[in-house]
Amino acid sequence: MRATSFLPLLLLAPPAAAQLATGTQIADLNQAPLPVGSYSGAVADDGQRVWFRGVDEVSGQGSRLWSTDGTPGGTEQIHPDALSFREGIFLPSGELVFLADELGVGVGLWSSDGTPAGTGRLLAPQAWSVEPFDLTLFGGDAWFVAGTAAEGTEVWKTDLGTGTTELALDLSPGVGDGASQLFAGGGRLYVAGLGQSSLFASDGTTLTLVAGFSLAGA
Repeated sequence: MRATSFLPLLLLAPPAAAQLATGTQIADLNQAPLPVGSYSGAVADDGQRVWFRGVDEVSGQGSRLWSTDGTPGGTEQIHPDALSFREGIFLPSGELVFLADELGVGVGLWSSDGTPAGTGRLLAPQAWSVEPFDLTLFGGDAWFVAGTAAEGTEVWKTDLGTGTTELALDLSPGVGDGASQLFAGGGRLYVAGLGQSSLFASDGTTLTLVAGFSLAGA
């Protein structure tokens, strides 16, 4: 299941959906130091819990990650640092793997089971020339497109078992930019080429041209 930012809160678990229908407050996130709003934004749901952005429960500042099951007791801030959700994917286990802007630091890869103890960083922010996007689950690993000064914009993979990250598919070896989009379907990984109208399919190791033509030769 692919999750994107600002999903409707009506996708909440039944208790929360019922409360939203009647306009009932689920929880007051920001009670101190000033009675200001929580500035919450929906992130993603798995049918049981919803992950969303909100202010820090102590300082009332920044962008923090919260989760809720639709009850006051089941609503909690799950990480103390400033994290601005970019996009995420759910694993079969229900765990959320997501890209987050660690404000002032850069974009990193995180995972969460919806609890503080079960939330942590998988990949620290790198010196990206193009920040990671199109996070995709394929073969049990997290794939994404990102760029560096040395490799250009290509397809990267994080092994969710070991936590190691590597350049996985290099459409344009060297510093040239090769990838522009990434998605999975039908047991294959698909990559759209950058700078040419080409679509490639992959088993995670090799690339096969599906269709396309070079714009330079058009």
